[in-house]
Amino acid sequence: MRSTIFLSLLLGLLAVQAVPVELDERAKIIKSPAKPVKNPPLPAGKAPPPVVHPAPATPQAASICPTFKSCSACTPGGTAKKVSCGWSQTTATNGKCIPAVKNGASVATTTAQCTAIANKFAATAASAAAATRSANAKKIFAKISSHVFDGSATKKTSGRHLASTWIKANGNTGAVPNPATLLGTMPFGQKKTKTFWLDTAAAAPFEGGYTRDSVTAMCEAAIEASMVANRNSATTPLKGSNGFAVKSPVNGVVLCVEFSGASCFPASVKATTVAPGGKCSEDANVVDE
Repeated sequence: MRSTIFLSLLLGLLAVQAVPVELDERAKIIKSPAKPVKNPPLPAGKAPPPVVHPAPATPQAASICPTFKSCSACTPGGTAKKVSCGWSQTTATNGKCIPAVKNGASVATTTAQCTAIANKFAATAASAAAATRSANAKKIFAKISSHVFDGSATKKTSGRHLASTWIKANGNTGAVPNPATLLGTMPFGQKKTKTFWLDTAAAAPFEGGYTRDSVTAMCEAAIEASMVANRNSATTPLKGSNGFAVKSPVNGVVLCVEFSGASCFPASVKATTVAPGGKCSEDANVVDE
């Protein structure tokens, strides 16, 4: 009987001691943090995928673009930055900044395209100005051509800058031809000189390759150069008498041709080193009436 009771007590004691051990083991499982799961390593030579960030919000192009007043400011490389704008140019002075997404290649969206647009319209404007200038030079010379070629019917020393018409009215005493430039001089008054083109209608030794047409071309070129010198005007030459370098259509020599508003004549019988279109110095003793 005693042995039976002792055995029962012993088994009960062992059961009581097992309970806290089991609780302790459970607590360890609950309190222990979960271990992170490692990604498998990337294959050799393969880069990790790029990190993608959301794009910043773009302002409304329809309202923002019109606020930019130049091509450089309108394009993304300019002030507009991330706004989707482009510059539309229809004439040399008419351009506007518009939403580029609706117009594609029809508008400038880069600095290089802005430069190309500026160059294109500048060339067009220059061509138009040159055409207007040429037309006006023709009108101006037409008003003085009679004086240049034939002079006055009542004054034989007036104009007459062709060898043929000058010598016919005044003779050739003292006249000196310059074969290198196909120009000639005649003493005029005290220490003064009259100049003329050696033309095909003159007799030797004053005959040269110039005609009324070639002289007209040189005078019109001088008038155009005078307009350019007058702040690139397409209508108005400089005031007063001014000499301009003009390439001869007869022999290619660059001559200084003077345009005074009322006349056109060689400013010197020597060639000039000034580039065509540039201002050149007249001989002080050369005169015109």
